[in-house]
Amino acid sequence: GTYLSASDDGSVGQATGALQESGKFAIYANEDGTVSFKSHYGKYLVADEQGVVRADRVDASAWEKFQISRNDNGTVSLASHFGKYLSAEEWGDVVANRDNASLWEQFHMSQMAGPGQRMPDDPAVPQLWGMHHYAGFDIDAPEAWKIWTGEVGKGITVAVIDTGIDYNHEDLKEQMWVNPLEIPGNGIDDDGNGYVDDVHGADFANEDGDPMDDNIHGT
Repeated sequence: GTYLSASDDGSVGQATGALQESGKFAIYANEDGTVSFKSHYGKYLVADEQGVVRADRVDASAWEKFQISRNDNGTVSLASHFGKYLSAEEWGDVVANRDNASLWEQFHMSQMAGPGQRMPDDPAVPQLWGMHHYAGFDIDAPEAWKIWTGEVGKGITVAVIDTGIDYNHEDLKEQMWVNPLEIPGNGIDDDGNGYVDDVHGADFANEDGDPMDDNIHGT
C-alpha cells in the first residue's frame, strides 16, 4: 500500500499516505520494447548490476530500461536490464535483485492525466490498455475525454459493432439505447423488424434480439 518515491537527491524509497509529486513518474516506451521512468525531478530510474535502485540519470541508455509484464491480478512487474525484478520490501527499501515476481515484486500503476488529457476515477482504467497505453497502442481516450465526455451529448446514439455488449455493466446500463417500439420480455416482435425483444439492439450472428456479449471480447 505504499508508493514508489524518488527524492531530489536521486534516492528511491517508499512513501505512505496521499500521493505526492515525488511519487509521480512519466513512463516512456523505448524502441526495443522496454520502458523507462522519469521522476518528478526529471531524472530516470536506474537499476545497477548489484540491484541498487536510484533516480539520478539524465539519459535512458541500458540500465535505465525495464521490461514490463502484466500479472493476472491486474498488477505489473518490472525486470531490470540485468533480468532482476524490482521489489518494494516490507521495511521500505526498493531494490532490483529478485529472480521471480512474487508479492513484493508486483505493483499497481495509477494513471495520472498529462497535458491535454482527462482521466476518469474508474480504478479499472489501467486494465483497459486499449483506452490508454504507454506505448501508444490505444484510442487516445484521455485526449478525447479532455475535449468531451458527453455533458451535452443527450440524444446521440452510438452503434457498437462487436461480439456483443454487457448492457448490465455498471458503466453502461444507464447509458444503453432503448428501443421505444419494443416491449421488454413479452416474447413478441413488437416493432416487426424480425427480432424478438430487441430492447438494446440485436445479435446478428445468432439472429436474436439479445446483444449480450457471448465471446468475452465485446464492449
